[in-house]
Amino acid sequence: MSQQHLQALLFDRVKSLLPSNVSLADYLADLLTISKDSAYRRLKGEKQLSFNELAQIATVFNISLDELFNLGEGNVIFHGQFVNSENFRLESYLSSMLDNVELITKYQNKELYYISKDIPIFYYLMFPEIAAFKFFVWTKTQMQFEEMRHTKFSFDLLTPELREFCRKITEYYIQIPGTEILNADNILNDLRQLEYYRDIDLFLNREDIGILYEKLTAMVGHMELQTGSGFKCLPG
Repeated sequence: MSQQHLQALLFDRVKSLLPSNVSLADYLADLLTISKDSAYRRLKGEKQLSFNELAQIATVFNISLDELFNLGEGNVIFHGQFVNSENFRLESYLSSMLDNVELITKYQNKELYYISKDIPIFYYLMFPEIAAFKFFVWTKTQMQFEEMRHTKFSFDLLTPELREFCRKITEYYIQIPGTEILNADNILNDLRQLEYYRDIDLFLNREDIGILYEKLTAMVGHMELQTGSGFKCLPG
């Protein structure tokens, strides 16, 4: 894509975002601190935008330059936020997930395809003990939350609020028809995590280890039951 074509796409986008009574040339001249004549030359493609000017316009109007470069057919643009200990909170994450599954259930024609190397998170949420352990793994090891640095695992880490999110999400999830394609080694990740925390003595109560093995066995049995029957349901 040429610079001239990129500028044309950018200005088309900016124009669509401006109020109809605002002159694009006047606005551009004020924004970039240039003359109106210079603004017109840029709009006509006679003068190229500098990198700083391009970045300034994109920032003010929240326009993705990647998106402009990939407007051709067959491209898909994703927007998101990198997860870290500063911007990630389990309550917000689960609240967003609840909103999504609730929205999906409202559609008449719906189907959810889930392709994953690991066990789908919804099955963890069906078993609160497993959910508590996975939340612990994510926040302590994978995201390295400072407040989890000296914390050992306990089922008490699953607060009533988190438990309620788990319940509501799974109740909506089982209402959504779907196809799940899993990696053959999916359960191994959970078993390795459990063994790792056991070996480095990160369980506050050693008897919780046996409970987690029992719940993992129950989870696999429940998944097998669903596969055999051809429909989703809650444990029990």
